[in-house]
Amino acid sequence: MTIIKIINKDGEIGTVDVESWANPKTQLLDVVDEQGNSFPEYKENLEYIGVEEL
Repeated sequence: MTIIKIINKDGEIGTVDVESWANPKTQLLDVVDEQGNSFPEYKENLEYIGVEEL
């Protein structure tokens, strides 16, 4: 499974699924942080770090 690693404007690192990140119509993403908690975040507030294989 491939996921996208991101960082938000507060400096928190998390992951999102590839399909949501690649879809230009998606504005609100479900971000999973390093502790396993999920929270919604607008795509415009996220910066791409890289790709990770699980």
